[in-house]
Amino acid sequence: MASKARVQVLCLAKAGNGQCYDGPDARSLARGLQRAGQLTADDYRFGGKGRTPPGGRGS
Repeated sequence: MASKARVQVLCLAKAGNGQCYDGPDARSLARGLQRAGQLTADDYRFGGKGRTPPGGRGS
């Protein structure tokens, strides 16, 4: 990534309280995306009560 574009991407990531993943190839970037998704899922916590959808049965 060009230097100016990289600075902009890093700025966006910082402003959004996120991270920027860089990699030399598509496989590295895919691993970074997978890791980011897992970190997001690990931090997510359900709250409140479950509900049954209209016309359906709950699990």
